[in-house]
Amino acid sequence: MAAALSLMGCAGYTKYQPPRVLPDDTQDIPEPRPRDTTVAQNMFELAVVYPTATFFDFARHIRSLGRNKLEALNMDTFGGIKDSSWFTNRNAKKQMSLEEIARGPDKGAGPETEGPWKIVSAKVEGFTPGFNIIDARGDVYVLKFDPYGYQESSSAAEVITGKTFYAAGYFVPENYIVYFDPAILRMEGPCMLENEKGVRCELTTDDFDRIMQRVEPLPDGRVRAVASKFLSGKPLGGFRYHGRRSDDPNDIIDHEHRRELRGMYVMCAWLYHLDIKDSNSLDVYVEEDGRKYIRHYLMDFGTTLGASPGGPMDAFRGAETDFDLGAGAGNLFTLGLDVKEWEKAPDAEFPSIGRFSAMGFEPGNTAMYMVNPAFSLRTDQDCYWGAKLVMSFSNEQLEVLVREGQYSDPAAEAYLLDVLKQRRDMTGRYWFSRINCLDDFTLDQLPDGYQELRFVDLGVAAGFWTERETRYRCNLRINDTLVKENYRLPGGNIIPLANLQDLVRRSDKIDMPVKEQDQWEVSLAISRDFGHNFGKWVKVYLKQDPSGKFRLLGLKRQD
Repeated sequence: MAAALSLMGCAGYTKYQPPRVLPDDTQDIPEPRPRDTTVAQNMFELAVVYPTATFFDFARHIRSLGRNKLEALNMDTFGGIKDSSWFTNRNAKKQMSLEEIARGPDKGAGPETEGPWKIVSAKVEGFTPGFNIIDARGDVYVLKFDPYGYQESSSAAEVITGKTFYAAGYFVPENYIVYFDPAILRMEGPCMLENEKGVRCELTTDDFDRIMQRVEPLPDGRVRAVASKFLSGKPLGGFRYHGRRSDDPNDIIDHEHRRELRGMYVMCAWLYHLDIKDSNSLDVYVEEDGRKYIRHYLMDFGTTLGASPGGPMDAFRGAETDFDLGAGAGNLFTLGLDVKEWEKAPDAEFPSIGRFSAMGFEPGNTAMYMVNPAFSLRTDQDCYWGAKLVMSFSNEQLEVLVREGQYSDPAAEAYLLDVLKQRRDMTGRYWFSRINCLDDFTLDQLPDGYQELRFVDLGVAAGFWTERETRYRCNLRINDTLVKENYRLPGGNIIPLANLQDLVRRSDKIDMPVKEQDQWEVSLAISRDFGHNFGKWVKVYLKQDPSGKFRLLGLKRQD
């Protein structure tokens, strides 16, 4: 019995093991076959097929009961992710210049507006019509218009949100706001039309006239639209938010376990990008540096920032999904007499923006249009990563992004900027309070040869809490031996490692000298009430080389 208890006690210590290093996912692969999923198919899969499969996922239910959620499988030793065909670390890694923020993914200036623009195809399905056109330079664009009576709403959202996602690190198309004379649109040769029923047929002059009647002209007769440039490479259809592509050897992590897809929930909640589905993404077979591989793009941002194809976003959006059984049951039980918070939301103040405000915004409880498998599996650590993306945007950067929307009303522009700032700060405060937000750990070498472990308190840096009310507490372990508990740091966000070494030398729990293979664990907790109560920990792991110099191994956060 004693032996068993002894074994159980030893089992409590687990040596830190860094995550496995994933191979480069931009390796050359054979050309995959395109696959296309309709919106109806995607809705059926997410409303029926996926929930049924997860219902019988007993391992997932057991982890949920034990509050032991599976963390993302592609994170690095510090909880981030490396650059890949899905994501490139940009603004949160190194602050982008205002010029870079304004440019975003754009490599040119958009279509040549002197024309002519040759119409290749058109669609009238849904509220907002559009064309595929070839401009005078031979470049191909998707031309999309604002809802009638709500000029600037969707076109501005498309550009602002697209450039924001690009700065965060995602791949997006080049989107340009254009003003043009409709006379430059030409029907030369056969053009295909996708009608209201989704049926493809030949575009006629009458069809063209009906489409343009649904487009609101400017006072000078010109038309405003957003032109989205066709991506270079071969389109393969949208990617799924669960599973993997069987024809992509580089795709080795199930999509629902990718941090950049799980953590994207926070970006989407901030920007009110609720229409997250397969058809609003695109896999593209690209060639780069002699290698051909699949790059994964996000697309279609016209229904963000409170805009929707028919005008302002419905008031219930963000609070309920399209298939919200819980909300439906509640309505049935109360006979619809219970007034919900979203029903108290004010009408849209500016037609060019739609229904978008900080009132009632819940960063951790924003409902998408449909169930998203990656979002459903998100953990606090995924969302902390996403919150760092959101908080990386400065006031000046947001001001530049809003100007890219080219709003004609300065009051609307100022309103949107203010709401984005408020929602950004609400996002950061919410997620930085749910998890230990000490970050950016570095080892600095001092002139006397000693080292310091430095970190940044993201909550203090953002102004959510003050240095005066904040305290840090440290526990030090070497392997499974607790050397010092509740050690108060002598100097803010700096830990002199000489102090820790001195604690070890004075301890009677450690056999000296400390061996090279021994692992140092520095566990840090934060108090925001002058040291009365401490929250979750972050553990930083260190090792010494033969010369006695420390190096960082990685970290773990308490979820």
